[in-house]
Amino acid sequence: MENSDIVIPDPEIASRAFLAIPLFELDSSLLLPKLGKSIREIAKSFSSATLRQDVSCTEKIRKLLK
Repeated sequence: MENSDIVIPDPEIASRAFLAIPLFELDSSLLLPKLGKSIREIAKSFSSATLRQDVSCTEKIRKLLK
């Protein structure tokens, strides 16, 4: 999605773990054609040492999207 106010996904998602990781958790097979990468590639590029998973938040989002 893109208009004059917003671009989804964020064009800088490859440098923003707080965007990439939750999106990967929601749809691990997502391809981002503008970046020429999959969300899996992007999410896996972040160091797991500095990240923590919030399973309850991910589950809440999944329920909202159904």
